[in-house]
Amino acid sequence: MKTKLFTLIIALIVWSGVFAQDKNISNGEVFDGEPFLATNPENSQHMVVAWMGWKWFQRIVIKTKVTYNAGETWSEALEHPHVNSLFTSADPSLAFDHQGNVFLTYVDYNKLIDSGGVYIQKSSNGGLDWEEALQVIDMHADAGKKAIDRPWIRIDRSSGPAQ
Repeated sequence: MKTKLFTLIIALIVWSGVFAQDKNISNGEVFDGEPFLATNPENSQHMVVAWMGWKWFQRIVIKTKVTYNAGETWSEALEHPHVNSLFTSADPSLAFDHQGNVFLTYVDYNKLIDSGGVYIQKSSNGGLDWEEALQVIDMHADAGKKAIDRPWIRIDRSSGPAQ
């Protein structure tokens, strides 16, 4: 009985590994963390993923990739430059608007947490290229508190007068 149970457990482990649906999108060597995936509400085949990516002998940067076929293939990774060469990046979030524009927010800051803040970038071509980062919250915007954790973003997808 123990032999059959052991064989069954080993078979299930092997089977789950063979048929796993996980896909290493980042292909990172050391650290790729805190991923965020957004799906275009107008086209479920179009997705953008962002994550914190390790770059040898440099600080962590935000990287993004795009798929237009539901993850079968992905674009090359884009590295989003720091607004200051002494900064490091963290905690990306993504959102689509109703026109297919993609917005990326993340924290870019000095490790001493004395400068930086939350930044936003826009892509008008589905995540293949990005506009320059704009600061939306300064590190010192709220006295006694620091903008160093994941910024969440919500985009108005209506076609109302604010568009």
